[in-house]
Amino acid sequence: MIKTEILKIKGEWSEVLDACRATVSKKFLNKEPSKEFKKALVICEHSPLRTIWVKWRWQGLPSYIATHFARHHIGFEKWISTQRNDRQKKYDRREAPQAAPVTFIGEGNGQALINMAKVRLCTTADPDTRAQMEDLKYEVHGVEPEISWAMVPACIYRAGCPESTCDNPCRFYENFLKRHPEITVNTTIQERYDIYNAEFFERKARA
Repeated sequence: MIKTEILKIKGEWSEVLDACRATVSKKFLNKEPSKEFKKALVICEHSPLRTIWVKWRWQGLPSYIATHFARHHIGFEKWISTQRNDRQKKYDRREAPQAAPVTFIGEGNGQALINMAKVRLCTTADPDTRAQMEDLKYEVHGVEPEISWAMVPACIYRAGCPESTCDNPCRFYENFLKRHPEITVNTTIQERYDIYNAEFFERKARA
């Protein structure tokens, strides 16, 4: 796993709040909204969420992992170092293994990060790619905790496994419910996310 380096945050939550207010013809407040507002917005996924952008770098990322992340495109940009033989001398591109290291710079808005997490945090995802996604979630938590909080796998997002019809379902959500019998049909999205995140960060603390 390559350590995630957060490069820049673009956009302010005050802009998000004012964009929300503009949609209902209210005056701008030009102030930082509450944590409750932020959590409500990332759950609702309203368009002002796309105001916040996170830019990061993975230095020395295996090429096959970069390929997985490069498939994301809506609200997401990426810059990957070339493997062309006339532009670098580290290895012969024609013979390089899939694990040949590249530099990967990613930039995604709040909505794109949530969408990416749905599939890359899934336990049916490639384990190495999932480890990178987990590290990205962990580092985003230090700069945009509410966005990180909403970066959950699809089963947590949907309250059910969308991979259940596949040949090799992961059973993560099934086991998650067994570990947390307090989750019922009346459990709110926020409560479900809170339980997942508590478990996620406890595991990361032990690692």
